Amino acid sequence: MKDRSSDGAEAKPRRNIFEDPAIVEAGKDDPFVQFVAKNWRILIGCLIALGLGMVGYNRFMATALQKRADATKILGEVQEGYRSLVDKQEGLLKIKDEERAAKDDKARTEAADKAKKESEEIGRLRDRLGLMLVGLESPPPFSTYASLYKGLVAARFGDFDTTSSILSSINWEQAGKPGSPERTAAEIAVLGLSRALLDSDKSTDAVKLVLQQLAEKGEFAAAGAVDTLSLLAITPEDKERVRALIQSVQQRFPAQQKVLSDAAERVAA
Repeated sequence: MKDRSSDGAEAKPRRNIFEDPAIVEAGKDDPFVQFVAKNWRILIGCLIALGLGMVGYNRFMATALQKRADATKILGEVQEGYRSLVDKQEGLLKIKDEERAAKDDKARTEAADKAKKESEEIGRLRDRLGLMLVGLESPPPFSTYASLYKGLVAARFGDFDTTSSILSSINWEQAGKPGSPERTAAEIAVLGLSRALLDSDKSTDAVKLVLQQLAEKGEFAAAGAVDTLSLLAITPEDKERVRALIQSVQQRFPAQQKVLSDAAERVAA
């Protein structure tokens, strides 16, 4: 005996709309309708999967965009912090000059106390920069900028070994495609770290080699690399090499004429 509902009516079976006689009759000559009628379970599964995939994609894109926005904000803070560090270090040098030039003990003591406070502030600023740089380590190309500023800060405190190590770890030719943000960031980093190492005599030869490669194959920082090499050119051979690079870069990037003109004056025969 068939089951009945509480009001005595026979329970109606659930119907599949794709098996509705009216739909079947209306679409019996339509290949698309026939395909949907036969494969509706598969199609619904695909639509569900597609919907879930779109939700996942949208969440991924939202997260990626937020990361880039956060990294951009941190990069601005790092740049400002680095400028403050440079200004404070230069100010500290002036205070120490005042201490040495002081004519009496009172003035000398005041200058020494001021120098101590400034040194402590510089130390705190360096620590804050270190923490900010940790937050800048992703996504690319911000990770390259993080390496750049780590090396620059190290150089400001005389840690040229760390700066040199960071410079050697950046393979700018493999960083993205030519003209991409990744490649541009890598070239900027290599040029910036090379310049930071100019005060380290033991890194001069390695820096010259990196700068020559950047001048020969780089794009965004090629002219800057030549300009820096012109500062290092002492021997006639060095100057001749730089003159050849100036001609090559000038042909590739005519808009960089001003930078190249300054370099040309330095290595004029």
